[in-house]
Amino acid sequence: RIDRHHRPQRHQILQQSSQEADLSSSTSIVRTTLPEFAPTGASSFRLSPLEDPPTLSVTMSLVSLAHVCSHLQNASKARLGLTSIPSTNLHLTLAHALQKQGFLSSVTRAGPTPPAPEMIADPSSSPEAEVTQANIASRRLWLGLKYWNNEPVLRKMWMVSKPTKRIWLNHHDLGVIVRGREAGYVKGMTNPGECLFVSTDRGVLEARECVERRIGGMMLCRAL
Repeated sequence: RIDRHHRPQRHQILQQSSQEADLSSSTSIVRTTLPEFAPTGASSFRLSPLEDPPTLSVTMSLVSLAHVCSHLQNASKARLGLTSIPSTNLHLTLAHALQKQGFLSSVTRAGPTPPAPEMIADPSSSPEAEVTQANIASRRLWLGLKYWNNEPVLRKMWMVSKPTKRIWLNHHDLGVIVRGREAGYVKGMTNPGECLFVSTDRGVLEARECVERRIGGMMLCRAL
């Protein structure tokens, strides 16, 4: 015979044991999922299964580079002599590559206001302002655009790799593209004066230079 006064106490004991079982099961789940995302090194650290910090940084770089391509194309159509873009290492190396191929007349790093004409003509004539935490966000790259017979030299500029689809090619595939044939979902260079810029471990280079040096990399953009 079970005493009625002991029934609530027995019910409490059963409820407490079930709560402890739920707590132990949830703890075991946490212990099995945590090591999956535990950092084993700087290169393998992940914030979530779908988010990787190096991939995120490359994606943001390609997004800003797409804005630069559109900006330079629109500035050339508007017949601007001088324009500015955000100052980053990727933008600087690409601007120097464009200047080397003859699309730009000058590349000058300065503040939010346009630099003096003598500084554009000879950047070494005046020392560059010191970069601090207060002015680093306002640094700009001032690019001089070129024109021939009242027509812009840089007529068109567009991306090859997208933030959602990055294309990497070796020097063999780049050689095929330079000769005018398609390789790796990238069309051949068939237009006169067309340039394809590649991000390599030696900086941003033109596709023909990559073939000469026998190096590959990620396709960035094309200029015509």
